[in-house]
Amino acid sequence: MVTEPAAADSGGPAYTLALPRRPQSARDARELMASALSAWDLTDDDGQVGVIVSELVSNTVRHATEATVWVSVRRMGPSTVRIGVADRSDRMPIARSEDLSAVHGRGLVLVDSLSEGRWGVDVLPVGKRVWAEVSVTEGGHS
Repeated sequence: MVTEPAAADSGGPAYTLALPRRPQSARDARELMASALSAWDLTDDDGQVGVIVSELVSNTVRHATEATVWVSVRRMGPSTVRIGVADRSDRMPIARSEDLSAVHGRGLVLVDSLSEGRWGVDVLPVGKRVWAEVSVTEGGHS
């Protein structure tokens, strides 16, 4: 995991959506991811993008206190996307359990595994953004 001040915009194309902090927002976040990948002619063959954004939104719903979360997806390269979920809480995420059968505390361990360790936290002027980078397939749609 990497914790650092928010980096300057990488210049890659991105989509962002403000959502209410509630469990049902994970579905809307997955839809944003699917729309962005489709627009960029990319495919998430293994479903990693949907799982990661669901876990990050779920963590925010469980641990943040503000009413809104911000979900983003940015194309970082030809076959890499960065998924981000931001909130106004200054509480840093903690990967709690490596027991994938545990009921709670396994989300960031799963994110770490699916992103092959390419995840981190950007400290924002107010709050933070937890992000993960994932490899996807180019030319997924005809």
